[in-house]
Amino acid sequence: MKYEVVRTHCRYDQKIPPIAVFDEYSDAAGEVSRRGKDYDIREKLEMASAKVSKAEVFRFWFNPGWADFTVCEDTGELTIHSDWDDCLYRWNLCGISDKTFKEFLMRADTPYLASKLFQCKGQEAHRRLDFEKTLEAFKEQIESEGGESKEEMLEELLELEPTEYEQSFYHELSHKTQLSSLPDHHECFRYRPSSCYLFLRDTLLPFFQEYLRTADSKKECPAYRDCCGAGGKWAAELETEKEG
Repeated sequence: MKYEVVRTHCRYDQKIPPIAVFDEYSDAAGEVSRRGKDYDIREKLEMASAKVSKAEVFRFWFNPGWADFTVCEDTGELTIHSDWDDCLYRWNLCGISDKTFKEFLMRADTPYLASKLFQCKGQEAHRRLDFEKTLEAFKEQIESEGGESKEEMLEELLELEPTEYEQSFYHELSHKTQLSSLPDHHECFRYRPSSCYLFLRDTLLPFFQEYLRTADSKKECPAYRDCCGAGGKWAAELETEKEG
């Protein structure tokens, strides 16, 4: 059933920001329904329950850079703040068979951990458009489906500006009359992992896992020497902080 937005409401007070935003939709029969949430920030919250949990903050300084890993055993949360980027995820502890959440983090595959942590950044944050491979796929599609407009499509293809951002590519493609009419052109898009995702998956998470495995050992953590191939001495400090 198709819906049409007929009116957008926004309750507003001069002294405070908008406190409710919702749309009214009209279906084919003309019936109007409301979608959205209505909050009033002037009303007091009624607390049903509260729980305070402790979290461990693992603070590292590198040459160069820094990273904070916050681990909460009670809630299954891992948060990473760093000069590289920030990300977080909360796991359902009922589905974890390990004795502790940190044991789970040490055991889990880094591609799995990275994919979960990147969910907070949006569906496409873990990947970037592979411009060269995308052009090759377009050329193959033009040869098989371009018909009489092959030459025009190839000319427009060469006019596209290189980019690794899908939305930018889409925007420019929409202005190409012949190329945008190519059948199934959306299937020609090719991707590669983003550099931020690769750094988290292949460098930062393995470093943290190695640190957790050797944290109780008096020997120097191999992760200090191996991470990023720096080969130098890195300082690390473990702090336990209370949050709540």
